[in-house]
Amino acid sequence: MFAYFKSEPTEYILAYSNGKIAQQGAGLAFWYWRPSTSIVLVPISTVDAPFVFNETTGNFQAVTLQGQITYRIIEPETISRLLNFTPDHAANSRHQSRSQAHRWHPDPVHLRGNRSLA
Repeated sequence: MFAYFKSEPTEYILAYSNGKIAQQGAGLAFWYWRPSTSIVLVPISTVDAPFVFNETTGNFQAVTLQGQITYRIIEPETISRLLNFTPDHAANSRHQSRSQAHRWHPDPVHLRGNRSLA
């Protein structure tokens, strides 16, 4: 059950074997033993995340604010402990490209306010 893993230069890899970090770095390629290895893939390139705020003014007019936040992860070890960046190997099929199967993208933020705008 050996498998080969190759990442993009814009992906930081943390490979855990038996609970300890075996390899880490950007753009790694390596063979690993699938039953005892966990791979964490953190995007270190710039990511765009759209957002939408739906609010109501003091005179009950609907206001929608849309925007986009651009961010880049600079401490991949820290963020990997807070969020799940484990790639889904089952999704890595011939019907879906590798870049789509292994990239983590946050969903757009949809917030509903409970205050009225003055």
